[in-house]
Amino acid sequence: MAQAVYAARPRKRLPPNELRVRTIAIDTKDIFDPSIPAESAWPYRFVNVLHIRTRDEVIRRELLVKPSRLASDLALDESERSLRALPFIKSAQIERVRVNDRETDLIVHVQDSWTTQPQINFGSEGGQTKYEIGFVEENILGFGKRVSYFYRDNPDEIEQEFTYADPQLFGSRLKLETSIRSFTTGNAQSLSLNRPFYSIRTHRSGGFAASRNLHLEKRFDNATEISRYESQNHSVSAVYGHRLNHDPYIAHRLTGRYFYTEDLFKAEAGTRPGTLPKSIAFAGPQIQWTREPEDFIKESFIDKAGRVEDINIGHRVLAASGYSADVLGASANTVPLLLQHGFGLGRTEKGFALFEYGLAGRYQVDTDAPTPHQLAHTLYFASMNFYRQGKGKWPLTHVWHAESAYIQNPDSANLLEVGGNTGLRGFKNQSFTGNKTLLMNWESRLFYPEEILRLIYLGGAVFADMGQAQTQGQAFRRQDFHANVGVGFRFGLSRSSSGNIYRLDVAYALGKVPGGNRVIVSISSGTGFSRTQNTTGRFSPKASF
Repeated sequence: MAQAVYAARPRKRLPPNELRVRTIAIDTKDIFDPSIPAESAWPYRFVNVLHIRTRDEVIRRELLVKPSRLASDLALDESERSLRALPFIKSAQIERVRVNDRETDLIVHVQDSWTTQPQINFGSEGGQTKYEIGFVEENILGFGKRVSYFYRDNPDEIEQEFTYADPQLFGSRLKLETSIRSFTTGNAQSLSLNRPFYSIRTHRSGGFAASRNLHLEKRFDNATEISRYESQNHSVSAVYGHRLNHDPYIAHRLTGRYFYTEDLFKAEAGTRPGTLPKSIAFAGPQIQWTREPEDFIKESFIDKAGRVEDINIGHRVLAASGYSADVLGASANTVPLLLQHGFGLGRTEKGFALFEYGLAGRYQVDTDAPTPHQLAHTLYFASMNFYRQGKGKWPLTHVWHAESAYIQNPDSANLLEVGGNTGLRGFKNQSFTGNKTLLMNWESRLFYPEEILRLIYLGGAVFADMGQAQTQGQAFRRQDFHANVGVGFRFGLSRSSSGNIYRLDVAYALGKVPGGNRVIVSISSGTGFSRTQNTTGRFSPKASF
């Protein structure tokens, strides 16, 4: 049976309760548990035979505790979250078996998810259709490695993508990620190797990354393409980070980075005069400070179906700056800026709220630049989400979302979008563009509490969306709001690696509609809107972290 999961942190910080770990046993269950009568039929047993279980050493490497060492409840809780974050793990729980006043045995209970996924996906958003075929394997031979290939027919172009990821390279904490993509109008490659802050207690991190991207950039207004041009990006960076304090509940981290990135733009036959951005390059050192608290609640049926979702409601802060100098290869002397603050309120059955706001851009200091000594290409953003869940047997989730974004002195116009694929589901994609946006959403989702065939959670939704976009120099106006209402069908594949919710939405546009089509049908994965920055997909801060 599905039900919401709630967990509140104690009001006072208590000293971590530490016991010495005597032994650690790994209990890995297959995709289906034969000990449960409903999952003991031959089709479920046959799936288990095809599946290769996650190897014990993969699970052990994710744990933050070791035999013969002291372990606190904080470390055990964080180990559970790390395991649940793995795409091939459906559920994870660490059982404490007290031996005496000083020692404990641990039993790590995990259940695998189905990770070999042939993909044939069809989707429609904002009046545009797309499909993709391919495969994803999230747990190669039980070693936790990921490989994927996709062929996508998008509204704008054909795309092929190959990716490989190894979160435990050679059994270490090194994480390797690489991807190769080809488009009808270009190609892209990326490679990164890093040792992340894998725990709130991790003392250091470091790594490097490189990427190259060549593609055709398009600009829209009222769902109509108004310009296009060739865009090239090359980027390399190296980074090293260190934890500054020893507080078990809050980590303060300082990270240094050296980077070089350039954006080159070339006019095409369809380039509209005055819309081609100026080519630009950035190079130099940067420094970043983060505050990462240990303040999680557990929920379910928020973004996924039937999975425990760990949500951090502590005050998370990120501040970064640096200097990009022309003597190092930059096109101008600039100071990159990034500031972000996110936090949550409420940890009870009445609901909780998530807030986030910040800015990303650069301060122009080159006296030879057309706009010296001012903020340039700087995004300001803010978002709020409130979740309230019902108390009945059927999982019911109400979501209220609001966000706004504004770009000061953008490098090019129409970088922010409101439309079918950015939260305004009753309108075509890229229906409304500009340099400032406002978006509001309400959605209520109700799911049947039992898994259908032990595979699927079924549900439905009702929703309403409202938003607008304005160009440079124009203020938000009440008469410029565009709105829609709608109903939808929801289903979640409970045994898949992602646990994501898939949706079919039918939205009806209210008021004036560009193009006259009032009914839009959307078929896609995930929720109809993200928690933050739905409308900023085409914005790139370039010089920021």
